[in-house]
Order: sequence, then C-alpha cells, then structure tokens
Amino acid sequence: MTPQDGPMTSVQDTGELVKSLCTLLQEQAKCVREGNLSRVEQLGEQADRIISGIRQTGRRESPIPAAYRDHLRQLYEELTLAIQAQMHDVHARLKLLRQVKRATGVYQRGRSHA
Repeated sequence: MTPQDGPMTSVQDTGELVKSLCTLLQEQAKCVREGNLSRVEQLGEQADRIISGIRQTGRRESPIPAAYRDHLRQLYEELTLAIQAQMHDVHARLKLLRQVKRATGVYQRGRSHA
C-alpha cells in the first residue's frame, strides 16, 4: 500500500512506510554526495508523500515505531550534513568564480588602456 492509496491504519503499514522513508533518505544522501540535486528533489517529493501517509494513521501516540525513531533521526542528520557539505562546496566555487571574474576584468581593463 502506498500513501496515495489512502490513510494507513495498521502498525504494519506504518512500519512499511517508515522503512520506505529510511530507504529514500539514504538514497537522497547518496545523491547529494554525487551532486545529483534534481534526483534529491524528486526523492524529497516522494518522502513528503510517505510522511503524509504516516501522519494519516490517526494514532494518538507517535505514528513512528520506537525502533525506527533513532534510525530516522540519524538518517536525517546524515542528509543534512551532506547538504551542508554540498552548499559549502558551491559557496567555495562561487567565491573562486568571482575572484577569477574580477581578475579577468582587471586584466581586460589594463589591456584596453595600453
């Protein structure tokens, strides 16, 4: 059963959804490390649908079985760290690009005055 099929009612269905979410988070972290950000976005949309399915269980207590909570937290932290590393890399590349652009501009201005 998938989140699109309707609300989840059993603990087993919720467990299957949580397993799927874990797999998606692992795949997202892998794609971030590989720089495949469009795939990360696609997987994020799938993860949102799964999370909606988990929320629809109607259970008063946490819909996520205790055995999975720490694992999910660890996966989210891993994904967050991978995204932060990717952002740091992008910022470093942008900084280098700006420096090259400035240097090129100075060089071109110098040549036009000569």
